[in-house]
Amino acid sequence: MRYLIKLVIILTAATVVYAVVWQRVQVIRIGYEISVYEQKKSALKEQQRQLWLKASRVKSVKKVKALREDAFGADLRVVELTMGK
Repeated sequence: MRYLIKLVIILTAATVVYAVVWQRVQVIRIGYEISVYEQKKSALKEQQRQLWLKASRVKSVKKVKALREDAFGADLRVVELTMGK
């Protein structure tokens, strides 16, 4: 009878230890996944910022061209002047 009680205690302790270790491994794994997704999120936010800047430039250029055409006519050509290189 004593051996049976000892066996039950040992099995219970082993089960508890296994559960604690499994839980800790899962926390570490999920923490790693969160880190990966945060890096992806950061990269996507930077890409979004770049696209917003590009879109605002395109809208700005279109607006300037429209204002130029209204003020000077559609056949006005823009000449770029460059400084000596």
